[in-house]
Amino acid sequence: MGVEDFKVAIESSVSQDDAAGLLLRIPGASLADSFSPEARCVHVRGENYVFEVEIRATGRESRIEFSMAICHPISGLKKFTALVSQMIAVLCAESVSIMEDLPEGVAGDFPPAPLEDFADAMVRGFAFKRELWRADFGVDEEAITSREALCRFVLRET
Repeated sequence: MGVEDFKVAIESSVSQDDAAGLLLRIPGASLADSFSPEARCVHVRGENYVFEVEIRATGRESRIEFSMAICHPISGLKKFTALVSQMIAVLCAESVSIMEDLPEGVAGDFPPAPLEDFADAMVRGFAFKRELWRADFGVDEEAITSREALCRFVLRET
């Protein structure tokens, strides 16, 4: 959980390779470089968004982490929530966690269904973190990866 992104994780009964294969079927999905040699990374790109998905093997199962740069236009959050919600079912999630500090009273851990409370927690958690981001780094919005957001807004690299 970095300052530059909003992250959600699911524990899945699907293998790392199968999870990557299912994710690569999403329109706009492609393999990307990973920070870790034992993980596989997929980027999902659209007109106003780019989401990162990191898949790690946990024995015969996998842990899938979805992240979105906090500087995204707010329209990206709806697509991010829809993607994660869809993948919870497709990837046979056993548990779902929002890996962020959340406002008081907002839960961060969920069973894979029902998803109403999860979607509400995503919106509230993103808004909370976005407010902190804007106070520190400004209100500019851009659909970029978390790494790009870190370089551009936090480290001020061009």
